[in-house]
Amino acid sequence: MRIVFLGPPGSGKGTQAKLLRERRGVAVIGTGDILRDAVRRATPLGKQVEQYLVAGQLAPDGLVNEIVADLFRRPDRPSQFVIDGYPRTVPQAAAFEDELAKAGLALEHALLFSVPDEELIRRLSGRREEQGRTDDGEATVRKRLDMYHATMDALADHYRQEGMLREIDATADVEGVYRQIVAVAGT
Repeated sequence: MRIVFLGPPGSGKGTQAKLLRERRGVAVIGTGDILRDAVRRATPLGKQVEQYLVAGQLAPDGLVNEIVADLFRRPDRPSQFVIDGYPRTVPQAAAFEDELAKAGLALEHALLFSVPDEELIRRLSGRREEQGRTDDGEATVRKRLDMYHATMDALADHYRQEGMLREIDATADVEGVYRQIVAVAGT
């Protein structure tokens, strides 16, 4: 199982990745996690990315590509994984696919978690109230969704053209979404 999770914030990608790790033993690669790990380990790439994280900015594609590539060049690289948060652009997708090929791996599926924007706003607003999150106000959520659509639509088209894109109805309950993923991706 080598899968990219695509979907807007609040679509349930993190919940499903956790379930796949717990139930199937699949490695979960969160881009934010590997960026923070590079910073923690004070690698040369980590030192470069730290300035962007501290400033609250997205690291440039080339730097993120290099950090992800570093993970797949190591002898302990995962052979079965779900990656969430990367790629975010078509150039990142091409770089990722090239790096996987060098490692003798191939991406199997790109799963697009489909949820209407109004449902996402409802979910994220609820998360704000329940968890006291200040980054999930309606105006902020709408801005994040606009940014998501600006890049993700092209990325979804890329994977559709590659024959890898599968849509998941992420409005279903947690177990319903999980069953869809397993049906598409297998074991």
